[in-house]
Amino acid sequence: MHAVEVGGSAVEMLAGDAQGQTAEPLGCKERRLVADIVAAALVKSAAGLWFHFFVALPRGIDSPVILSHSETLVLCLAVALLATRWLERPDAASLRRG
Repeated sequence: MHAVEVGGSAVEMLAGDAQGQTAEPLGCKERRLVADIVAAALVKSAAGLWFHFFVALPRGIDSPVILSHSETLVLCLAVALLATRWLERPDAASLRRG
């Protein structure tokens, strides 16, 4: 494993190195963090779509944006985490595991 200095502390990289080491599985805390990020992205997206279809459209409000920049970043992070997880283990169960 390689260690990278980040803010003065050594952080082990999850990715394997060039000698063929495989990536370590995610721990309980990392899985919980991924699940929380994906859940936040889904809730924010659902709230934005609800606002657009049930509040703005019936009142004739033409809103150019539904989500803020920070909400979009959370959504992009969630998609990147799910895509990375699927690329590590490309099966249908990996999308459910998060």
